[in-house]
Amino acid sequence: LSQQCFTFKDRVNQFVNAHKRNRKTLQHHMQLVELLEIPQLVDSCARNGFHEEALELANFVNGLERRHLLASEVKSLNGKIRGGSGVVQGIVDDVHSTLSGLRQQLLHTLTENTSLPKEIQILATLRKLDGLLIDRFLSLARHESEVLNSGNTSSEWTEKHRGDQLRNRLVQSSEIRLQMDFLEARTIWLARNADNKSSSTTATSANAVSGLGGENPPSNRAVSSAHSTLGPYGQAIETLELRRTSLFAVITQFNALFRQSDANQSATNHLSSTSATNVLNAWTTRQVYTLLEELRVLLPQVEEGASLRSVLEQALFFASRMGQVGCDFSLMVLPVFKDVICGRFERDLQRAIGYFRRMMLTERVCFDADALPLNVRKDDVTPITGPYMEQMIPLYSIQDPTTGSGQNSTDLLSLATPTSATSDEFSAPQLLMKYPPLAYLLNCLLQCLNYLRECPLVTAKEDLLQLLSRFVESVCAFVVEKAADIRRLGEKYFGDGYMRDNLAKSGRGQGGLSTAAIDPASVEKMDRLYSLALANELVPHVLICFESIFNTSSQTFINKIRKYKTQMTHKSQSMTASTSIGMGMNGSPLYLINNAHEGKELLGPHLFHKLDLHCWKVLKSGGFNINNDVTVGNLSEGLY
Repeated sequence: LSQQCFTFKDRVNQFVNAHKRNRKTLQHHMQLVELLEIPQLVDSCARNGFHEEALELANFVNGLERRHLLASEVKSLNGKIRGGSGVVQGIVDDVHSTLSGLRQQLLHTLTENTSLPKEIQILATLRKLDGLLIDRFLSLARHESEVLNSGNTSSEWTEKHRGDQLRNRLVQSSEIRLQMDFLEARTIWLARNADNKSSSTTATSANAVSGLGGENPPSNRAVSSAHSTLGPYGQAIETLELRRTSLFAVITQFNALFRQSDANQSATNHLSSTSATNVLNAWTTRQVYTLLEELRVLLPQVEEGASLRSVLEQALFFASRMGQVGCDFSLMVLPVFKDVICGRFERDLQRAIGYFRRMMLTERVCFDADALPLNVRKDDVTPITGPYMEQMIPLYSIQDPTTGSGQNSTDLLSLATPTSATSDEFSAPQLLMKYPPLAYLLNCLLQCLNYLRECPLVTAKEDLLQLLSRFVESVCAFVVEKAADIRRLGEKYFGDGYMRDNLAKSGRGQGGLSTAAIDPASVEKMDRLYSLALANELVPHVLICFESIFNTSSQTFINKIRKYKTQMTHKSQSMTASTSIGMGMNGSPLYLINNAHEGKELLGPHLFHKLDLHCWKVLKSGGFNINNDVTVGNLSEGLY
């Protein structure tokens, strides 16, 4: 009975304690309801823009969590051992989950078009939010350290000092993270701004295409056509202008928000300013690389050299303006344009030598040089079938002394006629009109040089000269390799009947020039004639034109060429009539350069070395004697 009484007493005490707890809970019912509604209240404040109130509630929840740290140890949602009841811990977890959403909401606001005051307000809120998170983390870390080191009073000062250091590091880390988040948000704004600009341009052009009175939206073809009307040049200029204004705005905002004046910087602030500089430099570098990659895509599509030069000037202006904020990237711009110019130059040279080979081996050419399919090999000598028209191109064309045109003249020279007029010093050699394949080759080269002249990039000079040298070497190597074929194809132009007929038609059989005086046995072979024209006329002329583009003292160079040509003209006029027969009908020297001495005098040591290395030595390796120190008459064709 006594045992049962003690058991009854214990059970009654339990009921009494439970009743007291329930009565106390009922008395604080309103306070408990308010505590349970805190997560919903914080969420409502965050959704409606009351950020300060939401942070105040979060600060209260942090204090509530600290007061319950000495209670029984329970596990939180992430498995960590913390003090406090499960209800309080649930409230804390819900509030901090809402704060995480609030942070994302504020960062999303920075991706939109915002003013500097608005950004200052957003960053102040984010700093307060980070401060709350740091305080909570330190409180939990301090509590766990006290639990582990309970009874050890000698390490209190050490733990306090370590806590201060940890706080400073956390503050610096949160500031760096805030800077990176700000720049990432502004990067999204830059991308949206560019897309909106492109969309507005496309929509405006599409409306113009669709007409003023149309109610139906334009078709996809109309939108694509309207977008393409801007062109690569317009897109490049628009990209540079948009990037320039946008990057300046972001960098100015960043400096105003994160970089403090040097006059009132403490050691911590100085470290923060240094980290801000590093973060900004890294972000700016990434943006510059993005811009340069966009230019690498657009610039090869710009056809005109003048347009490319305009884009280059805009890019250098942009780079120099960025130097005002310590981000000058002029040295990164030039290699991009250098690659574009060299790539365009190399492609044009490859196409030119492909058609030259075809002309030399088949005496045919596609009427529209640009219409040749890409899958046709450059060295293919089979006839082209289909809609691509071809015309016959002879290896040699007799010139009319009155008009300068050939009896076999074609529209070949119109395929690549230079668009810009040149001075008399750089006029194309008339001798090459007798060799239509060489005339076409020269016109292609002059077209390439005209493109370079409109955008002469000095840093690309040596690379371009190397490409030109390799091109000349490949042409000369082709002449050496196919010398037998060229000689065989040229035999028909050395027949007695062919020469008599063509000389009579061109008027050279009249006026004292007898066709019977021509000895076909003394006539040079076609392969040698081409080698002489290449080595002594075409290549020197191209090198002179190339040097005139990049020569810093171009007027001095022009005067030198004028003086040389005057001397050669006086020399030709003093020769006898029989000698001038071998030089040409106009009495001018047959070749621009006839020996090594003249080459060094006209071209200079550097260019003459290129001529000798990549042209003369290649031809001499094939058995052609093209630079002996002999008279002009001995180098004549003998076709007259």
